[in-house]
Amino acid sequence: MKPLLSSISEQLKLKLYSIARTKNFTEGEIIFLEGQRAEFLPIIDHGTVKVVQYPKIGREIIIDIFKSGEMFAVPAAFDGNVYPATAIAMSDSTLLLIKRRDFLNLLDQSTEFSFQVISWMAEMLRRKTALIETFSAESPSRRIVKTLLRLYSRECEDHTKPFKITLRRQDIAEMAGLTVETTIRTIRKLAEQKLIRIEHGKIFIDSPEPLSVYLASFVD
Repeated sequence: MKPLLSSISEQLKLKLYSIARTKNFTEGEIIFLEGQRAEFLPIIDHGTVKVVQYPKIGREIIIDIFKSGEMFAVPAAFDGNVYPATAIAMSDSTLLLIKRRDFLNLLDQSTEFSFQVISWMAEMLRRKTALIETFSAESPSRRIVKTLLRLYSRECEDHTKPFKITLRRQDIAEMAGLTVETTIRTIRKLAEQKLIRIEHGKIFIDSPEPLSVYLASFVD
């Protein structure tokens, strides 16, 4: 699914910028907290944001990652309930913050915007299903492979070239619900099996097929 800001008309884009408040966030800065009342719809003008939960003190699980042009926290902004997770800037980022009232008015006025929101909801449902499948896997290998395939399917734009994963091992660990040590050990094992490739500390997926075959034939 293409980011919102790169898939809408220029007219709608101008409308969004006109009703939004622009705010800069530094890397690591909290955008909103889990349990906080939703007062705005956030759209990333540029930067990267992670949405996290803390099931245990000191343990962070990444629910999702959003990048430039994407909106997030749509359900909470729609119904005015609380944010179900915490959003944190992963890099210096600029966000468009649209007040809930203006968000609802635009939904009522713009068919194009309404379609984008519905499409976003459908995409998030698919992502949540994939996340549940990842956490339901007991094997660390399965969790890591599922996480890598999720990243590939969402971010790889040219399937004829190797896909480079820019996330840190810690980020991958938090997406898979594992410790960093287990994640590093598992990634090294996958590289030894030639399912992925590691160059200068970065993970490359030359093709998702070996990972998919491995996942399908895996026996706990």
